[in-house]
This record gives sequence, structure tokens and C-alpha cells, in this order.
Amino acid sequence: MDKFSEIFLSIVLKHVETIPEDEYQKYTQLSEHGESVYPNNDAWRGFACRATRRELIEQAWSVNAIKPGDYLNGFLNDKTVIVGHIEMEYENSKSSAPVYFFPDGGIYAAALGNDRVYDAWLSWPCYPHGW
Repeated sequence: MDKFSEIFLSIVLKHVETIPEDEYQKYTQLSEHGESVYPNNDAWRGFACRATRRELIEQAWSVNAIKPGDYLNGFLNDKTVIVGHIEMEYENSKSSAPVYFFPDGGIYAAALGNDRVYDAWLSWPCYPHGW
């Protein structure tokens, strides 16, 4: 795991603990009834409802090789909360990347460089609201 991942996860884990239980359950219910990212595989369905918040984030986070604008533009017009910043040196330059939480979808995301987005879905293994 790289340093960016470690910082991203620590910020997300701190924030997810602050979400009230009734709101958190709205996100995790999709994990049982939503469209799964794994076709024909119910082994993970409902994981978010069975796991602790920490276990969910540790399982649900991912790194995507996608341009940040392509990933984030659809969400940045929605309600957006910046839950922290990742300050570090990356490819010989300093970076201060915000870690976003999009409460309408239960999605955390942060961009690194021009081709990487780190995210975590509270509905994992199913797509988030409005995906």
C-alpha cells in the first residue's frame, strides 16, 4: 500500500465514524439490494450490513486508473463535503489533494495526479445511489 492510500484510508476511517447510524444504514442497505459490481456473485452481497465500518472501508476502497475530471465531474455539482486533505510529495511536486465525501451517494474520493482516483463506496459491493 502506498503512502497516498494510507492517508486516504485514515481520513475516510475517521470521517465514516461520524456518520449517524440511521444515515449510514441508508448507504449500506444498497449492499443487499442494489446492483452488484460482481455479476452472478452473491458472495459479497450484504457485506456492508454485516461488517464494521472499518472492515467495510478496508474492503471497499479502490484505486482507479481514470482521469479525475472524468470521475469527479458528475459528483462535484452534488452536495460535497471535504473531509480532509492529503499533503505529500508526488512525482517531484507537492500535492494537496482534498478527500471528498459525496453524501448523496455515500462515496469518498480523492485524486492523485492526472490518472488516478482513490475511492470507497459505502454501498459496496453494489453501486452507490445515482451511479
